Amino acid sequence: MTKFRGWVDGVVLSGGEPTLSPGLEALITEIKDLGFKIKLDTNGSRPEILKRLLKAGRLDHVAMDVKAALDETSYARAAGRPGFLTPIMDSLELLRSSPVPYTLRTTVVPSLHSERDILELAEQLAYAPEWKLQNFNPENALDPDFRRIEPLDPDFFAELTLKALQRFGQAA
Repeated sequence: MTKFRGWVDGVVLSGGEPTLSPGLEALITEIKDLGFKIKLDTNGSRPEILKRLLKAGRLDHVAMDVKAALDETSYARAAGRPGFLTPIMDSLELLRSSPVPYTLRTTVVPSLHSERDILELAEQLAYAPEWKLQNFNPENALDPDFRRIEPLDPDFFAELTLKALQRFGQAA
């Protein structure tokens, strides 16, 4: 990695879900010891790992996907199974109370999210410094059924984003 010094200043660890990797913490230490910044992309499902990484001061930024409105039914539907909401809420609280900068992201999937869902989520996340909406791209969906879902019309998505960010309290 030293050959990249002067060319890049940081590394993004993403996945899949990087917190599932047993070697993640050692990798982060190695990268940080080389002088690179670290951004972690996570779904927030393993708050115990996130807590250790934040406490160790090895992360420079965290981007966390928030898949749905923060209620058990919506989150289970978006995550594909129940039981995710509690760790997500724990991870959100860890980020909220940490000095490490973070960004929240939500991919809007037409079959999973209504306009009302997104506007509700905007209010639920209004404390965050930054929240980004992404239009669903079916091209590389893992589930073949999702490859048949059409993304939102770009104009409608732009309008929804504007409404959501106004409700969130952030200009588009």
